[in-house]
Amino acid sequence: MMSSLYFIWGSFLRRWFGGAFKKGIMSKRGLQATAMILTFMSIYIDSLAWKAVLIGMAISVYLYIQYWSRGHGCCFDIGRDKQPSKETEKRYNERWYHIPCDWLVKKGFFPAYGVRYDFLYMTLRYTCPILPMMYFDWKYILIGLSVAPVYDICWCWYQSKIWLKNPPEWLNAPTKVAEIIVGGITYAGCYLLGL
Repeated sequence: MMSSLYFIWGSFLRRWFGGAFKKGIMSKRGLQATAMILTFMSIYIDSLAWKAVLIGMAISVYLYIQYWSRGHGCCFDIGRDKQPSKETEKRYNERWYHIPCDWLVKKGFFPAYGVRYDFLYMTLRYTCPILPMMYFDWKYILIGLSVAPVYDICWCWYQSKIWLKNPPEWLNAPTKVAEIIVGGITYAGCYLLGL
């Protein structure tokens, strides 16, 4: 039951963080960050003993900063933009994840900025920050590994003939649907794995 609630709440949080509200108090990044950190704290602080609170707060802030707030916008289309702008290419290079992807391009494994390039980039982007959580349970890696497939599936669905007809604005793009699913997986997964 609680995992379902965390899935629903996490879905909302991630979509909210992804720009669901363009104006007003709900558009403030500080409020969004606070809500995401407090939600992680509700998972990781299971006692009021000072060590438990300190560890729970550290994990919660770490997950927000490293897992959520690092940009991924350059690759969220999972290779659908075959000719990214110079600005987008610059954004790829802001993170080290481009290094193994570029090496594989040079070795002829796949073209730059295509589906496999973006898939690997996003996999590294979401899996590497969660690796330290494997200290508590190896299954945390599954949360990070789930992100790229979710985005790719949502894009495949969007490009199919069965995409939603006249969806509401908050659900009218594949990245928006992917955000909802990934938010749910992340928070429900963290709740189920705990410490």
